[in-house]
Amino acid sequence: MSYENDGRLIRNVVPNPAASGTTSSWGADSEFFWHSDNPHQPFGPPGSDPRLYTPPYLTFFAIRNEERIPTEIAALDDVVVRLDEETRSALSAPEFEVGAPDSNDGETIGPLVKTPVLEPGPDGRRRARYDRGTTAGLTPAAQQALERWREVLLDIPSADLVLQPGDFMIFDNLRVLHRRKAFTPRPNATARWLRRCYAA
Repeated sequence: MSYENDGRLIRNVVPNPAASGTTSSWGADSEFFWHSDNPHQPFGPPGSDPRLYTPPYLTFFAIRNEERIPTEIAALDDVVVRLDEETRSALSAPEFEVGAPDSNDGETIGPLVKTPVLEPGPDGRRRARYDRGTTAGLTPAAQQALERWREVLLDIPSADLVLQPGDFMIFDNLRVLHRRKAFTPRPNATARWLRRCYAA
């Protein structure tokens, strides 16, 4: 299957020295800026296989987190409300390219070309696809809107959730952005370890 993690829904989120310098779930020394997971895939219908589309839900189960590194989350609505109407309109135009993030370590589906960053879902509420390292504007208006989007993301309200062993969290991957700041992991046998799973 053309998908990260050889088609498996569960992925170990743990520092890997081979991922040094990359913004991926296996990295640590680079900030993983606000993003949604697998934004390079199309949005699917309700209940569809999350391996073939941008996964609607993202879960984390904590195995270890002695470094006490938070998983930060922010509501998409809190971003959109801080954008002017011109920027919101530009982000909703199919004038962006979104490539696969570094966490996709094999053959991938994508990039999506001529796609919007913001798009209404079946319920009329906005949903987003975004990864700072892989999202690019294809027109001057799209590039300008993307710059404004990134500026707003620098100062949005967020929740810093320090998951302890046994903690489980789930959130809407289409309407909630998340990030992980750079950190220095403990030695291999004790480094931060979460298990991520996609769900629909």
